[in-house]
Amino acid sequence: MEPKILFVDDDRDLLEMLCSIFRRAGYADLVTASSGPEALQVWREQQPALIVLDVMMPGLDGIRTTLKVRETSSIPIIILSAK
Repeated sequence: MEPKILFVDDDRDLLEMLCSIFRRAGYADLVTASSGPEALQVWREQQPALIVLDVMMPGLDGIRTTLKVRETSSIPIIILSAK
């Protein structure tokens, strides 16, 4: 079974670009979220094998989203940052 990957970023263009790159690399089971709260909901419902997460998002940022996930899971998380 192919691993599901969750991409989280408030920039829709960046989400589309990441999905396009990963699809070309052979990954098809991709899901997206555009905020921390949406990411937590998608993570709970979809159970991805990996999260690729932006740090700088309004509201619940990537660091706090990661901390929420870490309360119950050790899923691999790759942090994206423009800093």
